[in-house]
Amino acid sequence: MNRIRAYLTPLALLTCCLAGAAWAGQAVAPASYVDQGACPFECCTYGEWGVEQDVELRASPDPEAAVVGSAAKGSKVQAVTGQVVISRPGVLQILKDYDSPDTDEHYRAGEIVLVYTELGEGFFRLWHGGAMRDESAAFLLNGEGGFIGCVDDGTCWGQRILMPESTWWIQIRMPSGLTGWTDRTEHFRGQDACG
Repeated sequence: MNRIRAYLTPLALLTCCLAGAAWAGQAVAPASYVDQGACPFECCTYGEWGVEQDVELRASPDPEAAVVGSAAKGSKVQAVTGQVVISRPGVLQILKDYDSPDTDEHYRAGEIVLVYTELGEGFFRLWHGGAMRDESAAFLLNGEGGFIGCVDDGTCWGQRILMPESTWWIQIRMPSGLTGWTDRTEHFRGQDACG
């Protein structure tokens, strides 16, 4: 029962946040979002990638799209671009008033902000003030593969309530010129310029 309650609370916050923006007369935060061209982690890069495992390529970034070809294990391909499809935004609660040096945006304690795309280097695409903002919020990664000291010492300006649910689609071009899409990013190497 506690697990259900722990899951429902962030969903209730998300629902209220989406509805609240509309009620307040602001531009409405999207319930889902496609971030064209996004490369969703630090040192992420497109370019020449190696294929680690056979992978099907689809006509469009959709799991139901027709298969147009495949990339074979051991081959080299060009990762042309990508998109991150956010099926459910994350939720961030503002803990204290904060004036962002990156966006000049003012966040007020108690606000709920929606989180969309991880951009790397601790930056995230957030919805605030009726628009998308690229904001430094590294504390969102605490416990998600990162550790940020402000979480332990209580000095962070915000707190992660819920991480976004997303799928990263990559457009691949084969040496033959065939182009297709896949969400099987784990079947490639070369996407991390840092090693």
